[in-house]
Amino acid sequence: MSRPAHRHGCRARRLIPAALALACAAFAPLSAAPKDKAAPPADEIVEMEGLTVTAERELPEPEKWHYAAMPGLEVLSKSRGSEARRLSLNFAKFHAALGAVWPEIVRNTPPVVLILGDYKNNILEPFAPEDGNWKELPKTAMFQYGDGRLSFGNHEQLFLIVLDACEEGADEALFRQYLHILSKYNAVQRPPWFMEGYIQNMMKMRKDGMSIVIGQLDKRTEYYFFDIINKITMHYGDEDFNVFFREYPMLDFQKFFGGKSGRMTAKWAKQCQGFVHMCLYARAGKNGRVGKYKTALKDFLARLETEPCTEELFKECFGKTYKEWCKEFRKYCEWPAGMYEPLKITIADDSPLRIAPPEFSAAPEGVSARIKGDALALAGRTRAALDIMRAARVRGDRSVPLLASLGLAAGADGQQARARKLLELAVAGGATRPRAHTGLAAILLRETGGALSPAQLAPVLQRLFAARELTPALPETYRLIAEAWTRSGTPPAPEHLAVLDEGVHRFPGDAGLVCQAAELRARIADYARARALVAHGPKITGAGTPARERLARLQAALPPETAAPAP
Repeated sequence: MSRPAHRHGCRARRLIPAALALACAAFAPLSAAPKDKAAPPADEIVEMEGLTVTAERELPEPEKWHYAAMPGLEVLSKSRGSEARRLSLNFAKFHAALGAVWPEIVRNTPPVVLILGDYKNNILEPFAPEDGNWKELPKTAMFQYGDGRLSFGNHEQLFLIVLDACEEGADEALFRQYLHILSKYNAVQRPPWFMEGYIQNMMKMRKDGMSIVIGQLDKRTEYYFFDIINKITMHYGDEDFNVFFREYPMLDFQKFFGGKSGRMTAKWAKQCQGFVHMCLYARAGKNGRVGKYKTALKDFLARLETEPCTEELFKECFGKTYKEWCKEFRKYCEWPAGMYEPLKITIADDSPLRIAPPEFSAAPEGVSARIKGDALALAGRTRAALDIMRAARVRGDRSVPLLASLGLAAGADGQQARARKLLELAVAGGATRPRAHTGLAAILLRETGGALSPAQLAPVLQRLFAARELTPALPETYRLIAEAWTRSGTPPAPEHLAVLDEGVHRFPGDAGLVCQAAELRARIADYARARALVAHGPKITGAGTPARERLARLQAALPPETAAPAP
């Protein structure tokens, strides 16, 4: 985040508590809103629809998992302890290194949950769609499936599920999976071939003392003769491009630059890795500068933003035809030693990379049920999620996190009355999960319908401002605040909308939030801010999309901008 952005965010945070106080003063019922109820004692039995147990009811057997928690990471594992510890620790270190070398890809990243299995069980099966069609999974913020790995999530949780943590090459495959989903999450606007190539190089990032090294090829494969011997005696797992293309032909221009990661093949992925590697790390001659084609790549990417990808454009940027470049690439693959230099980034303080190994222990049923239940609900298997979490609650788990997860799953299943009861209990118990508060606020908004009176607005804003103080930040928090003020019978004051400026600043690519904020500014005649938000729209919306058309209608309805008076 840039410095001006940081100052703006701090200023907004100072304004917002005052704005909320002004709202309370303006609307007497706001100050009279009832306070949260105290959490019920742990041993108190709370009667709720659907949770009464009879002797005849059969509960699913509790699943046996091992659990560990690390900063920003929870791990649920059925894999061997040593393999789970190794993979979890390496992932945590990889994430920390990413923050040092590619900070924009991990900004606002939600907490990660690793679910690890081994060859004895199929942990992916419970998440499979009932018809077996993975393409029909609910449209979450991010989703990827393949090669025994599944990942999906939203702005609050990110699940990475690995079928076999003991598999050779599991670490790099997990890192690649994580980078792909982060690029979707942060909406990185780059061509697929570039993103795949950059990710292929980043997933092999290495830590060397106080330095992080990117682009280093396996030294055993830098020399062709030794590679022939090594390939007879050992298996590399995910080979680098220089090994791969000693045996396979390269893709033609259209197949390479027209490829998409969703239909990724090994050949395409490795050619992406090699193309980006040669552009960024190749030397211009034996002792020449590093990054032989770095400037050409930069120009090529810049022109592709407005021009079609053609062989003529490639030649203009790289100074040679694609076929000529392929011949040079062949030589680069056969003997790369001495022809490139990896990027070495020295960090002043490597303390973020000094991470203690996780300590695994038997997972309490409530913990494993909550984690697996959240994952199942996000994958669209809400009934299965409710079953596993209800069983844990019936067997005595009264924890607030489980209550919150149960309430959210019930809401996703359309059981609004039950969801409200559960979320009210979770919030009264001090829930620190932001979606427990936004979920309850959304239910309150749906129940009221139409214009909101001050008495109806107060509890909604109370929950949403509570969610805003928790981590991670959620775009739905700000969207619901905007909806509440839009439906308010009394228009908001300008200071009430400072929180929406904060939301747009945190989530500048959220077209729905930008539209809401612009419309509210126009409603209170703050036309200057409304115009600024409308001008931001084309940067984040495509032509013909509902958001673009919505902003165009608003722009047409705004009064003409008046000229400044002459001095």
